[in-house]
Amino acid sequence: VAIGRLLPHERTSTRRESEVMAEIAANAGVHPLVVSEDCVVLDGHHRLACLKKLGSDTAPVVVVDYFGEGVLLSPRRKNIPVSKELVVRVAKSGKLFPHKTTRHSYSFALSRERVPVSGRP
Repeated sequence: VAIGRLLPHERTSTRRESEVMAEIAANAGVHPLVVSEDCVVLDGHHRLACLKKLGSDTAPVVVVDYFGEGVLLSPRRKNIPVSKELVVRVAKSGKLFPHKTTRHSYSFALSRERVPVSGRP
């Protein structure tokens, strides 16, 4: 998917970005991001940030039915309520949640195969 179409809903940590960049360099690839049907990033915010820094035009993704029963959402921060509707609204507004506000889990298996990326760390 074109990187410009992807809509993050959380900010990232520069420390974690550095760790992910090193993982990309060591493995010459990245696990696909998990996104909703309308390109909201559910899992992979740091991978997305690294791909942007590498100058990649596209990102490998797995598209899931966000509002289906197989995608579960839970809060990581007690002081910030979350819902699927709010996650989508935040992503589309560009006013992102803090780093690690949400946790998405899935009742089905996701591809964990690394995909080669363009650009250099």
